[in-house]
Amino acid sequence: MRSVLVLAGVLLAAPASAQVEPCRVCVASVAPPVTARPALHSRPDAVFSIVEQNAMKSTLTLLGFAPQVSQNPATTACHVYVAFPGSNYVGGASLAPWVRAGHGVVQVGDWGPGFQANDRLEVESCSPRGVTVLDTTHPIAAGVPESWFTTGYWSSDGDVFEDYIGWVTDADPNLARISGHDRGLSAREEGSGRVVFAGWRVYGRAANADDLTILGNAIAWAGRCASPGSTRPPDSP
Repeated sequence: MRSVLVLAGVLLAAPASAQVEPCRVCVASVAPPVTARPALHSRPDAVFSIVEQNAMKSTLTLLGFAPQVSQNPATTACHVYVAFPGSNYVGGASLAPWVRAGHGVVQVGDWGPGFQANDRLEVESCSPRGVTVLDTTHPIAAGVPESWFTTGYWSSDGDVFEDYIGWVTDADPNLARISGHDRGLSAREEGSGRVVFAGWRVYGRAANADDLTILGNAIAWAGRCASPGSTRPPDSP
């Protein structure tokens, strides 16, 4: 039964429990066409970017989110901004005030705001890559095993002929290792906000159930919001 408070003759019903607001997610816009470099795949860069954006939007929709595309999340009501390979570059300096005010960024691979310095390694396209969770108590690792196999973050839903894995080079928390590289998954506070880096494929057809769980958890943790169908606090493992 909900408790009732009496204050100055007015009945006040106390809330049964604090509710966590459902996550509102912004997906980055696509990168403009790049013509100064050799083609890495048989499709133009702009088409590749659209394929990747559609893969991210489809994945988020599958997870129950309602993503909206925005290159400037500060003009929206979004909790979290998600960047992906092929997304338009937005410097951390321009997003920093928004993030530090209490919002979140999830960056997959080396395309994005770059709040966390990172490096990458070219690997065989779509080849299996081992993930090892190092901090099993972190909320982003909730619901996944201690290890599984995945693919690089350029295991595109398009026809890319190269692939990469990535890792954070800052001294940020080391949540998981990818193919022997520490900080393949890393997350930290940025003012009152939070930033997450994932250095493997966590969306699209190449991502498995554990990868998708990482993505959903990362969004909820970064935005301090609830994943679809859940009202558990995002800081709870």
